[in-house]
Amino acid sequence: MTKPSKTFAPNEVIIELLGKRTISGVKPDFGNFTCPFTGSTCIKKSVKVSQPHYPVCSISPKTSDEVVTICPRRFYSRNFIKDITEHAWPGSAPKNPKIAYEVQMSGFGTIDFVIADVSTSGVDAFVSCEIQAVDITGSVSGFFTDYVEGKIKSEIPSDKIGQRNYSFGFNRKNVAKRYLSQLIYKGHHHQIWGSRIVALVQKSMYDYFQSQASFKTDKNIGDPQSSVVFLIYDYVFNDITQQYELKIVDTQATSHNALQNANMYIEPPKKSDFEAKILSRIRRNPT
Repeated sequence: MTKPSKTFAPNEVIIELLGKRTISGVKPDFGNFTCPFTGSTCIKKSVKVSQPHYPVCSISPKTSDEVVTICPRRFYSRNFIKDITEHAWPGSAPKNPKIAYEVQMSGFGTIDFVIADVSTSGVDAFVSCEIQAVDITGSVSGFFTDYVEGKIKSEIPSDKIGQRNYSFGFNRKNVAKRYLSQLIYKGHHHQIWGSRIVALVQKSMYDYFQSQASFKTDKNIGDPQSSVVFLIYDYVFNDITQQYELKIVDTQATSHNALQNANMYIEPPKKSDFEAKILSRIRRNPT
């Protein structure tokens, strides 16, 4: 007997396109694909869709109603200068804060943006900021195409090839390895400079970091040893506008040393499990 195919409403998975909440059965008007948060053309593309751009801001897992940011530019809905100076600036508030995007840091790529207190003599103080959305595995292109076509339901194919455009997960583990390593190294250099680095993340991503490493944090944002500060956001639904808004829900201070020590002493997997996998690979590829 053939199993019945599963169905989902496309807008149960694709939550926001170009910053707007998706509505069941409504064909979107993308205009010229301008991102409402940056004023520039959406940077996302995919060979799996017929549109010239793939403007998915946030999605939801099929198993819950959580809204997850997958495009870092979704954070640009916030007033970064206001957020940083009110919640993560060390010491006295800056007198003339300015923002600089994509600042080169020698040997470490670019910093997403920097808030600097600027005077006639130059930069009096600064805080660097790194944004992190969530990486996904697989693809939501099937749901996206169905939504663009105005379909009420996405019928997930029963064959494996057809399922590929409807099968996805959140690769938080890869994000954690990459992002926390950056914060350790960059946090170290910023402490030497007498500054700090601020990590802008969604709550579910921050909770995953803590579940993996359990690093120590506190609320003392003014502590000069707090070389890393997490500015934690999450979605709040606005009943008036009927749109989702990113709001600051928490702020946690830590240090690059705390991150490094927590990651260094993560409990290793069982030696016996690793040895079993060694033997499995040997049997599969005998020499």
